[in-house]
Amino acid sequence: MNSYKIYSRVEIEEIVKDYCTKTTHDKISMVLIDIDNSRKYFGEVIKSEIIDVILLAIKNIYNTDMAFRVGRDTFAFVIKEGNLLKLAKKKDQLQIEISKRTNLKLTFCMGIGIVNNDIKVLYDKIASIYDALFTSKKEGSNNIEIANEQNMKLKSFYLRKSQLERLALYCKNEKMSEALIIRKSLDEYLDRNM
Repeated sequence: MNSYKIYSRVEIEEIVKDYCTKTTHDKISMVLIDIDNSRKYFGEVIKSEIIDVILLAIKNIYNTDMAFRVGRDTFAFVIKEGNLLKLAKKKDQLQIEISKRTNLKLTFCMGIGIVNNDIKVLYDKIASIYDALFTSKKEGSNNIEIANEQNMKLKSFYLRKSQLERLALYCKNEKMSEALIIRKSLDEYLDRNM
């Protein structure tokens, strides 16, 4: 993994999918962390040395090689562990380790979830972990949120006939449901524009 590259959600999905299909472990979790008030500590650009410290601390504390940067101050990692409480409890240890190495009192929000129960719905599992991170940040600094797979709400809206025809064709070619394609498209649009 390139520690300075910021991986997109699509790239993360591919990395996690590949990891899940290659491992024999029955429970794999994904964790997202977002540094609280990072602009106050680092300004607009986080130095590469700080990124290295964060990624190394994640790898050491959580014993994983699958840690990567997914945003300016957001990091993700994948781990062979199904006990989400155990992962959450290591958060303080990670904060202490990073703070020691940077001489800054850093905190972060965390979103956690299991990703490998059903590879067919991997996109929604990863999306629910992003939602968990968003919720933990919304609650304030230094929070943890565990992903809720039932985080769906029915919303009715109209589409043009030509959109539906193109969507049906795309679904057939990609072997994905209309709902999944619409959710993915909306997530990509919001990620780009928010």
